[in-house]
Parts: sequence; C-alpha cells; structure tokens
Amino acid sequence: MIAFSSPGASAAQEGSGCTLVRTGAVTTASLALGTPGLWDYGDAPDNTHVFPMTTWYSAPGAPIGQFPTLAGTANTIFPGQPGARHEVVDIGWLGNVSAYPGFGIFPLNAPADSPPSLEADADLAPDADPTTNLVGATPDHDLYDDGLYAAAVGPGLGTLSFRVSSIPGITNWYVNALIDWNYDGSWSTPSPAAEWVVVNMPVTVPALTSSSFTSPAFPTGPSSYTPWVRLTLSDTPIVTPPGTNWDGSTPPGTLDFLGQKAFKCGETEDYCGAITVQSSDPTRDMHVTCKQRQQTPP
Repeated sequence: MIAFSSPGASAAQEGSGCTLVRTGAVTTASLALGTPGLWDYGDAPDNTHVFPMTTWYSAPGAPIGQFPTLAGTANTIFPGQPGARHEVVDIGWLGNVSAYPGFGIFPLNAPADSPPSLEADADLAPDADPTTNLVGATPDHDLYDDGLYAAAVGPGLGTLSFRVSSIPGITNWYVNALIDWNYDGSWSTPSPAAEWVVVNMPVTVPALTSSSFTSPAFPTGPSSYTPWVRLTLSDTPIVTPPGTNWDGSTPPGTLDFLGQKAFKCGETEDYCGAITVQSSDPTRDMHVTCKQRQQTPP
C-alpha cells in the first residue's frame, strides 16, 4: 500500500479549486454546483437492490458483486454511508471524453472534452449518459469511465496510469485506488495484498488541461488476473476511522456543499479487466474486456 498521506490524516489537508463562489444570488462551486439529488456514482456490481449482481468472475472467484456503489448500499463497513459519490464534476475529473495519446499534458478542447455525468443513483434515472450505471443484474454501464488507461502488474509490483482533467485548475487533489486482489466481490476483506493500493496520491492539474500520472509501485496479488478496480479523485484526502481501511464507500464525515454524505468534487470510476491492459492508448475503454468474456482467476 503506497500511502502519500496516512489514512488517519487530518481532513484539513484540502486541495484548492473546489470552493464556493457567490455570483449574484446563485452560489456555485467554482463553476457550477451539482444539481440537488444528483451525484456521480461508480458502476461496480452492488447486489443491494438486485440479487444476483454479476462480477463476471468465474469460479473460484465470487460470482456476486458486493461492492459499495449504491446510495443505500448494504456493502460498506461503515453503516449508513453511501457508495462513493461526488456532487460537483466539472471542476476536476478523471480522464476526458476526447482521448489524448500517451503521456504528458494536453489542452482541453471543449466541448469535446466534457466532465462525467450525474445520476440520481447508480441504478436510478435520471442519468445524463442516459443509461444508468447498473442495469438489471449487470454492472459497468457508466459511459465516462475513461480515466485509467494503463496498468502494469507483476511479478510482485504494479502501477496504475491515469489522466485527470480540469477547467479552472486544481491543486493537491487526491487519487485513491482499490483492487479486488482476492476476487471475492468486495474491497473490504483480507487479501494476499492490500486492496487499497494507492492512498491519497496528490495531483495538481493546470487550468484547461488534461494531465497524465502514474502511481508509484504497489504490492500486487498472486497474479495479473482481471479484478474490479475503483479509481477515485477527490478534493480532500480519504480519511477512515482508526483501525479501518477504505472500502470504496463515501468515508464517514465526508459531506458535500449541501451537507449530504458525498465528496464535494471529483469523480469515481470502476473498471473490470483493467489489470491485464498493457496498452498506453487512453482511447481503449477498459470495461469492454470485462463484458467480452468470463474471467477465470488462478
């Protein structure tokens, strides 16, 4: 586990860029305050509302997904906390719709480079995609999962490469990543390697640009099989109660501008099959690998 800021770090370590600005009678977060009742959610399988919700893992992997994705998820170690969700998504976000080749910093080309969508819940319309992130018993329907574009694994160590885009520019925001190394359909149970693989990695992005980053190496699980991955960008570090690790939900005490349980800014993206991808081509949609074939762990 690579810890840039310990899981017990003070929430005072906030980045800049996600701030309230009053324009006339309208209060906004830098550019726009998220629509009340709508957030950005992930699309990892969450069986809280529909059972079974497939992981696409084959035996001996767990066939049912119990990741904390939904607003009322039952799959968190922090009772009453929703799955990871974000109120404002047009300040800084993962990836970009109009993909740029390779590493480096590239100018945004609006309106092609647009931020992610908002939805009422991971399985509830309205959703700007317009398809909900979870559909029936199948996950992985979020249209804008384009942040993670390369993963290199093993033996023993791995890294994740991803893009972050911003319109006003962001300073010292945080990226966190989870990988289901033991293929049990959650990020909260003991595993051969720590599943919280990137902990509060700081990122800074100039205004109107898309910038690439690669995480430091982290210990990996027993193989380069294709588990579910959650990548979260937030304006504050993820802090969990002492003795606990992040499980992919909105951490306790994290509140948005409206005082509801959510990150103020950023985005969460989920991927199935990303770990086997070696290409540095950010135009490749990671979830296609998961949908094309059943996954067989070692």
